Amino acid sequence: MRILKFTILLLFISFNISAQIDLKKLELKPKPGLKLRVDKEGGSNGSAVAWAPKFNKYYALIAGNESFPLESFDETGKYLETISAGGDLRGLWFNPIYEMLESNSYDFHDIISFETTPDGLLIDGSALEELFELPITEPQAVLCLNTNEHLYAWYDNEENKLYFI
Repeated sequence: MRILKFTILLLFISFNISAQIDLKKLELKPKPGLKLRVDKEGGSNGSAVAWAPKFNKYYALIAGNESFPLESFDETGKYLETISAGGDLRGLWFNPIYEMLESNSYDFHDIISFETTPDGLLIDGSALEELFELPITEPQAVLCLNTNEHLYAWYDNEENKLYFI
């Protein structure tokens, strides 16, 4: 009797495992749930959006040069403020270990952090270099932070590889 129950269970599991969807046939039609409208002029290369759960805020960065905007939004997408990016930046993320917003720079591949007020608004002119000249071969690399592994990650499109630092 135990063997029969085990065999039926095994067959049931194997049928469920094989019932996969072919990704090429999968039709995805995502609808925007949130729109972040960049308010300040300057730049045309959107780069990154980050969510800071500590502050319930979104941040959006325009890549290109230090005067381009870094903007804050509340959890509904309502515009709150604009500061200057403070550098030619690419990626953007919230680091829960340091409870700071961070980014990576184009020129020297540094990690930049931003000071905030207690409620999460950015302080203009507070961009501070934390880590210097990371070993990144692609100058346009957009880094992100893998918080589970405490590693910075970036994807090299030409090599089709994901790198961790």
